[in-house]
Amino acid sequence: MDDIDSVDDMGWVFISDRQKGLVATFEEIMPNVEHRLCMRHIYSNFRAKFKGIELRELLWKAPAAGTVREFEFHMNKLKEMDPEEKAYNWLRKIDPTLWTRSHFSPRSRCDTLVNNMCELFNNNILEVRDKPIISMLEWIRRRVMHRIQIKKERMEKYTVEICPNIVKDLDALKVQSRNGFATYCGDRKFEVDCGDTIHIVDLEERKCSCRMWDLTGIPCKRAVSSIFVQREKPEDYVHPYYSKQHYLVAYNLMMHPVPGQHDWVETGLPAVAPPLCRKQPWRPPKMRKKGIDEPINPVRVSRQHRFIVCARCLQKGHNQRSCKGLVHPKSKLFKPTRSSQQQPFLAATATTIASSTPATATATTYQVT
Repeated sequence: MDDIDSVDDMGWVFISDRQKGLVATFEEIMPNVEHRLCMRHIYSNFRAKFKGIELRELLWKAPAAGTVREFEFHMNKLKEMDPEEKAYNWLRKIDPTLWTRSHFSPRSRCDTLVNNMCELFNNNILEVRDKPIISMLEWIRRRVMHRIQIKKERMEKYTVEICPNIVKDLDALKVQSRNGFATYCGDRKFEVDCGDTIHIVDLEERKCSCRMWDLTGIPCKRAVSSIFVQREKPEDYVHPYYSKQHYLVAYNLMMHPVPGQHDWVETGLPAVAPPLCRKQPWRPPKMRKKGIDEPINPVRVSRQHRFIVCARCLQKGHNQRSCKGLVHPKSKLFKPTRSSQQQPFLAATATTIASSTPATATATTYQVT
């Protein structure tokens, strides 16, 4: 709490997985802070109890809805798909302010539903996770120190006033806005017909009835259609959060270099001893535990944009190094056993002997006593 100062003044938004007790802890310690649950973890728990592709699609459509009416529409569809209403009741027990955009506050200008940022960080420190704590922290410090400086230098050379990723999103929205027909109503308000839905855009308040402009700070495709009718640029309606100036403010501070351990100041306190723990058998795992819906080895594509085919079992998605299947008879790695090599010879020999043996030959039986 002391490291991030007052969370109420900074407008913090925390997103976490579904660990027991976190929701109650946030309400007790930081009651005025917005808290969200990672939709990926909710889906993992949901999929373990309720099966079906239809339920899965409706589950992801409900949190992606921007308005309460749209959210209730998808929830009612899920209720119809589940006659016993077990999945519906299971989701209703979760507070919608924790997992759906329709109940998010526009204060943060962020509509993210998953905490993939944490997963990316864990993936970056994968090579040092098995090192001692001081060595790992020093590696992270150098990596962050270098990253801050690189980001700052690249943005200083950038000539556009909006961040590059936002420019790409706007270019895609400009293409999507062709399907919307905006009608001017006065006072800079528009009625936008998208074919299946009609929304109201207010350029003065910078709002749209779909709430996506409010949540992200970026004009939605309906707002872009209205802006084009006014012969203006959508870039002028992007929130200042995404400007080059605010980006440089975020990377203005620098992490100062730290001397080696031999120059560290001695405090006179006893050295920190490692924790008393029992070493577990086998090597410690490096890879994270995959979710219930994640394949162990998904199908990958090579540089030639072709599927990787195992030379051992001739199956797609892996190579022969990690293959655990049987060798396919048509594979180049297939080596017939001795019995399979002799089987054609024995069959031919048996045929020759049978043809050369007289039909009147009798068998002799010997009894061992």
